[in-house]
Amino acid sequence: MEERAKGLVAGTTAVLAGAAALGVLAVTVALPGLVEFRAAAALRDAGFAEADVVVDRLGLESVEGGVVLGAGQGIDRFRAEYTLSGLMEGRVDRLLLEGGRLTVLAGPGGAGIKGYEPPDTPAEPGAPALPVGEVLLRSTVLTVETPFGTMSVPVEADLAQPEPGRLTGTAGYRVEPGGLSGSVRLEATLADAGTRFTLVLDPAAGTAEGAPALAGRLSADLPSGGAPRIDAALTAAGFPLPDGASVTGSADYAAADGGHRLTARFETSHGVTAEADAKAVPGAGGVLEAEAKVALAAADLGRLRDGLAGSVRATLAAKGPVDGALPPVAFDLSGKGLLVPGLARAAALKAAGTLKRTEAGYEVEAASPWTLEGKGLKDLPAGLAGQTLFLSLRPPGEGPFALSAVLEEARTTLAFRGALGAELGPYVLGGGVPELRAVLEGGALREAALRLVDGQFTASGAGVAADALALTVDYAAGRKAPLAATAEAGVRGSGAAAWVPAAKARFEASGDPAGVLTAKGALEGAAGSLVLDLKARHDMATASGSADVKLHPVTFLPGARQPQDLFPGLKDTIQEGSGTVAFRSRLGWGPKGPKGDAELLLDRLTLAGPLGAVRELSGVLKASSLSPLVMPPGQLLAIGLLDIGIPLQDGLVAFEVKDGEVLKLDKAEFHWAGGQVRVQPFQSALREHRRTVVLEANGLDLGKVLSLAPVEGLEAAGKLDGRIPLVLAGTDLRFDKGRLAARGPGRIAYDPANPPAFMDPQSNSSVALAMQALQNFNYKALAVTVDGAAGREMTVTLKVDGANPDFYGGYPVALNVNLSGALGSIVRAGLGSYNLPDAVRERIEQYSQEGASAQ
Repeated sequence: MEERAKGLVAGTTAVLAGAAALGVLAVTVALPGLVEFRAAAALRDAGFAEADVVVDRLGLESVEGGVVLGAGQGIDRFRAEYTLSGLMEGRVDRLLLEGGRLTVLAGPGGAGIKGYEPPDTPAEPGAPALPVGEVLLRSTVLTVETPFGTMSVPVEADLAQPEPGRLTGTAGYRVEPGGLSGSVRLEATLADAGTRFTLVLDPAAGTAEGAPALAGRLSADLPSGGAPRIDAALTAAGFPLPDGASVTGSADYAAADGGHRLTARFETSHGVTAEADAKAVPGAGGVLEAEAKVALAAADLGRLRDGLAGSVRATLAAKGPVDGALPPVAFDLSGKGLLVPGLARAAALKAAGTLKRTEAGYEVEAASPWTLEGKGLKDLPAGLAGQTLFLSLRPPGEGPFALSAVLEEARTTLAFRGALGAELGPYVLGGGVPELRAVLEGGALREAALRLVDGQFTASGAGVAADALALTVDYAAGRKAPLAATAEAGVRGSGAAAWVPAAKARFEASGDPAGVLTAKGALEGAAGSLVLDLKARHDMATASGSADVKLHPVTFLPGARQPQDLFPGLKDTIQEGSGTVAFRSRLGWGPKGPKGDAELLLDRLTLAGPLGAVRELSGVLKASSLSPLVMPPGQLLAIGLLDIGIPLQDGLVAFEVKDGEVLKLDKAEFHWAGGQVRVQPFQSALREHRRTVVLEANGLDLGKVLSLAPVEGLEAAGKLDGRIPLVLAGTDLRFDKGRLAARGPGRIAYDPANPPAFMDPQSNSSVALAMQALQNFNYKALAVTVDGAAGREMTVTLKVDGANPDFYGGYPVALNVNLSGALGSIVRAGLGSYNLPDAVRERIEQYSQEGASAQ
């Protein structure tokens, strides 16, 4: 840095001295060609290897011409004015330089003039006095090239040398772009012992408030052969940025005894602050040892750009020799209230580690996890909006995790090794990542690889979990199928709703991520008795695709494999099962994907549990669309027995589902108690939590109906008709004041061998009379009401009007008898032979034939 500073001073001095020397040469030599040659040689010896001089006019009082310095630099016109006495002393009175063009290179190592290389021969101690009394710069432009861009600085200056070696002057400047303008005042002394100078920066007179302005002071003592002493203070206000914001701040710099110290603080108009504290001290071998700390903060990212939110803060710290190499940089990054586009809001970010330069590029090591935690955005899929999002990159167990970048001429390789974790609401993923690599060429992805091992995945809301997840992804541009991926895992049910069986899953995918991707896989469990196949295709151009899913027939056997063995979520609902189920479907997604279809086979399926039973359930249910769900008219189910507290037998049900919203029951007919029961047709919203279904009964046998209540010694004869409303609320089924009435007169006889305690004739005279009347009771009118929850507490009420011919000469009697208790399922044994309706049998046979032909 010190050599670059001296080089800038030396280079500028060489230009002025060389131009002034033209005047002296013009008179002492008086030959234009020789003047040009000698002046160009002087500039080249001073360090401008491409310098050239052209003399246009020589005179006794002046010389005029132009100077070429190389690299697009030079002086369009110079004019040196002198007197005979001054020339005899080797001095020029005035030097006018017009149309000067000079390029200054400014970077971390200091500043210098483009194309200027100090001579190899050591310079004489100190700096010679300029052989000129006054220097005028007109229409001169300095071009300043920095790592952040290029600035054009027009300069107008007047320099005077009141006495040899002492310079004073003023200069006006304007920086383009940005419109920054001001003036510089100079006091300098050039002597054998070294150079001393002071620069004072002042804003241009009349600078408006808010306009860019610089103010400051630089004092420097550059002794010959010694360390410089420099003190500088700079204040900037309203400095423009490319996005329209401005910067205000200050910086202080000091150099003494070979050490350097810089402190600075700047703030933008949109709330970004930067603070720096750096120092460098002489180290072993004469190398400077530097230590720097930088803190960056943005209080409101939304002021930086629309679509951002939150605040961030970062600190950087580095320590090492000033030798052009990047020392290790420790960083600590945090953020809060962040908006992660498409994913989360109100997020908090934490990341810390060390950035190191390697032989091939850069590497970041971190001993603690990097985490991002926030809330899912509203436009996420249903159920995920507002859920907690958590992402982390973690050490792999031993040592830090690492991010690296290898930089080659036209190739960049990015890599990660460690572990990751992700959580969004009920979905959790984690595992080790021994390899994650991406190769970029010309900004395009050429190669990529990913390996995830010992992964864990849980979707608690869906009751699904995967253990020992292994994922491999390989990508290479130019291959016929650039992408190849495999995944293996042990799948199981999770949580209370564990509807997924324990199984082994394996999937493969291949194709072009910019074209078409295909996948196939299988899920196998229960020692091979459960097999599900999948084939899928996705078109990236249309974001559409389809998948064929097939569940091969699964058979349940009494005393052997049961539904709850495969699907643990059924353990509290199903206690007994038999029969066969199978499923096949085509799923679709995206604007060009199919709506999907499905077929479900139920072949003599029996399911029994605490709330009732369905036996010999058979049919093939078809959906012509899955989104929305459409099941066309004519869906048929045959039911051997539907036991819901009343045993409905030999049923046939016809229904449809319309537009994914409405269930329409067209027909449901059963046999019970020697008569028929018909479900009144209805339409109901699928999402409706509570609905009422009306059973219409016709010709029921009274004695069989009363067998619902296991009352010893009760006999009855007669036919019943009526209606029994059923209320379905979730999984709860309740009879709501169902009423059956006798068609005409009939007979009831109640003569138990061991009457219950409340009917003991010895305990109550009224009860004794009722027992006598019921021993041979001929009714004229009879009604039965049914109320209560199926499989739990139910009440059957018998109301009769009539007489017993053997009781008080047939005196008319009206009786109300309540029969209450836990009336369980009536039929638990098999049905014996049950004949499927022909229409249902044909559909089952067709399903099996189509499945065989598809193999």
